[in-house]
This record gives sequence, structure tokens and C-alpha cells, in this order.
Amino acid sequence: MKINHQNILFITISLIFLISFVNAEEYYANINLELIPDGSLITKGTTNHPYFESKITQELTKKEGKNWTLNINTEEIFSEYTYKLILPQEIRIQEIQTTSTYYIQTENEKLVIEGYGEKVPFKIIIKYTQNQTPSYPLQNNYLQIFLVTILVGISLIIGYLTTIKKQKKPKNDLIEEFDSNTLTQRQLEIVNILEKENNNYTQSNLQKKLSLPKASLFRNLKGLEKKGIIRRERKGMTMLITLLKKRK
Repeated sequence: MKINHQNILFITISLIFLISFVNAEEYYANINLELIPDGSLITKGTTNHPYFESKITQELTKKEGKNWTLNINTEEIFSEYTYKLILPQEIRIQEIQTTSTYYIQTENEKLVIEGYGEKVPFKIIIKYTQNQTPSYPLQNNYLQIFLVTILVGISLIIGYLTTIKKQKKPKNDLIEEFDSNTLTQRQLEIVNILEKENNNYTQSNLQKKLSLPKASLFRNLKGLEKKGIIRRERKGMTMLITLLKKRK
């Protein structure tokens, strides 16, 4: 019996590809990012990708005079990611390149970009200019980074303790009230489902129940979250939605 070496090679390559595909890790992220005036980026949140571990780095910002570029770009595909990026005051955005559905708003006189992506690399490239380029002495710059590191550590501890405290509260103990007249029809539909499902529901089940595009569901959930009516909390690969207030 003759052995066809080409067939053996083809089968071997196919097996390697199949094993790699099966073992490929699905990445997710639900993170907060803050860009400070000297170009440093503060990262914190929930993710299984090492690129977004809680840290402070200047490696993602390229500076050419007044023209600066923040480049966050991974090659790996994310099954789902959400982010909130706070930009410093006194900047002007020239261009945004991203794989996400996003919108821009203002909070405390700062531009804030919030976005959502699915089955794409995590990519946010922002070209911008600063009206005032900080010129800190080297010693002061180190001191600033040190202080910011401490603040990030404190915020992570507070967030952890707050999460534990929230988990201990009864799920149906809704004390605060909200005015349903302030909600859109779609937001009311989401609240109705959460009330019928004993307060907790997953984002994927909501999307199936409402037959909504994920980007549209994301915008409505962010609106409810900003009003303090719901909480979005990631549990591994699942985004859990919890109702925090009851109707008046």
C-alpha cells in the first residue's frame, strides 16, 4: 500500500488548525480607561486579556508636538467588550478609528467615549491635540505617577468591598423608586422583563427576548444604568443585569 505524503501533510495541518481553534481563548472586557494630560493611560475593570490588566502606562500614546495619538489595538478577537474612556480637558479630537459602536458625551467638562464591540479585535485609535502640553519636572512626573498608582489601588479595593456589600443585600430589596415616565418605551420593556424574572436576567437573554440588535440593547442598558435603575455585572462570560429600583 503506497503512502501519499501530501495527504498525510494535509491531514496533519488540518488537525493542528482544528486543535488551535478549539483551544482558542475567548476574550472579553468590561473596562474603564482614563487618559491623563501627560499621555498616561489608567486601566481598570474586568477582563481576561493581559493587555488590559489594571495599570498605568505611557506606552500607548505617541507624541509629535501638539499632535498626539492614543493607540489601543489588539490582534486577538474579543467575543464581547465594553469600555468607558475618559479624556482630559483642553483636548480636541481630530480622528477616531475603532471597531466598536460608540457615542461621545460630556461629564464634568471632560469628553467621555463609551462603546461596545463583538467578535472583533479591541481597537480604539484617537488622534488629538492639546491646548496645553504639560511640562512637569522629571521628579514631579514620577511623583504624579506614584500618586495615581495609589489612587488606582484604593479605587480597586473600594470597588471590591462595594461588590461584596452589594452581593450580601437581598436581591428583591428595592428601596429607592424611579419615575417610569422618564423612560423610553424600550427601557420600560427591559424593566418589565426584569420585574417578571425576579430581578435578575442576563444580557444575552434580554437580547433574545426583545429581538434587538446588540448595539441598540447596549445603548438602552447604558441609559438605565446612568439613571441608577439597573446594575450591569460581569460573571465570567455572562453579563448579569440587576434591577436596583422599583416604580413609584
